Amino acid sequence: PFQRTTGEIEEMANMTPHILDLPPFVWMGSANSFFDVFFELNAGGTVLHNSIAKHINATITHKPPAIGEEYADDTPVDLVDEDEQQTGIRILKTIHIPDPGEIDYFTHVKSLIELHYPDQSTEIIKLRGKSLEHVVIPPGGSADDSDGDGLDDVETEMLQLELIGSSTIYGDVKVRLRDYTKRPWQHTLGEIEELINATPGTLDLPPFTVSGIAQSFFDVFLEINLGGIILNNMDPKRIQEIITHKPPAEDETYEGTTLVTLFDTEGMPSGIQLGLTTYTPNPGADTIETQVAQGWNMVSIPVTLDNFLKTVVYPTAISNAFAYEGGTYKTKDTLDNGPGYWVKFSSSQTIDYIGDWRALDTIDIAEGWNMIGSISDTVDVSEILSIPSGIITSQFFGYDKGYVSSDIIAPGKAYWVKVTNPFNPTTVISYQLPVYSWVTLKVYNIFGQEVKTIVNEQQSAGFKSIKFNTIGLASGVYYYKLTAGSFTEVRQTILMK
Repeated sequence: PFQRTTGEIEEMANMTPHILDLPPFVWMGSANSFFDVFFELNAGGTVLHNSIAKHINATITHKPPAIGEEYADDTPVDLVDEDEQQTGIRILKTIHIPDPGEIDYFTHVKSLIELHYPDQSTEIIKLRGKSLEHVVIPPGGSADDSDGDGLDDVETEMLQLELIGSSTIYGDVKVRLRDYTKRPWQHTLGEIEELINATPGTLDLPPFTVSGIAQSFFDVFLEINLGGIILNNMDPKRIQEIITHKPPAEDETYEGTTLVTLFDTEGMPSGIQLGLTTYTPNPGADTIETQVAQGWNMVSIPVTLDNFLKTVVYPTAISNAFAYEGGTYKTKDTLDNGPGYWVKFSSSQTIDYIGDWRALDTIDIAEGWNMIGSISDTVDVSEILSIPSGIITSQFFGYDKGYVSSDIIAPGKAYWVKVTNPFNPTTVISYQLPVYSWVTLKVYNIFGQEVKTIVNEQQSAGFKSIKFNTIGLASGVYYYKLTAGSFTEVRQTILMK
């Protein structure tokens, strides 16, 4: 759009006329700062940009901005391609932190929540997922005693929390941070405060010092999805832990036991309370034990491993591992999460799978019989979803010296299931040409990447119907672009397999 990314800093109080009242120019002060940003995004070689400025703003206390001060904006802005055509892709929430301090990303978070129901019953729900924490501290560990208690401390904020689990009452459970633009309009903030001030001006906690421990807490605002019922807490749920490292060391677990009321989307008390809540950002490896029998067993890998070699996973096996692919058995030296395998053992024994917890999985299947694997927790077969729905045409069958039907998928086991494929890999795109034209018809994915050229030729005037073979394309949203001479049209299509 031939625009620069420009902005402004304006003091909030004019204490010193003709001087910007903002450190380091004056002793103290704050200011409003903004930028009208024009982005160029390169997504796998496809270049997108915004024609309308993305207005990000912040309140800053220093020039340059102090640690943790963030520019942000939630207003959606459309992205266009290099031909200025709408792509259907938008920039939503945008955050820019010039000096973020330290960001800690945890990919295998372990958590549990205890729900207190109106009938006085309780349920503990185990959760797994990921989180992102922002610690307002420079690389050297510089810290201040902000509350005057003689101990240095730093601010923290949990920026992201995405957890999933299962309830015996509500089914699927999803837990995330409550969006601070919604009631009660709060960020999830916290603090790390050293317990001994051995080095004034530095947070006495590894890796900033050789040794030390600290009290760390978060006041958490959650959004809990119980099978489609959305609840949130208005009062903060405080979770805390004594930590020995930043980020927390293995298995250090934040915990909070104070009951807080959960509210519905209308802001009314739901009758459900949130009790015990734990949060382990850096759990150690999980161990799942599975019993196998003498002889042949149908097995699967329920955790994410560092080494998937068959000889490492099943060192006591007396056979190869066999997967069922394309209607026949194939020997596999390297195994994977998702499929099931036939493996033979000389005696009954316990198999220990040591790795990272897998709370969910998506498994590719073929028409006919498939041998599928497991995740880290027991799953009721009624909770298994297919895309598209309705393609499962049999019961699930496990093996225990013979085939037996099963209502569950147990960790470490494998099961037969039969599916039908109603998907027609060919669809028809129709259009009409008023005159003889050079025609191109191309298909793009949601990132603007070209995935297929259907037509690229001269065509005579008249009505046209072109078959589009979708084999090789994943389910999802696609866009097809028709160009005939100076005419261009883009339409959306949804592919479901």
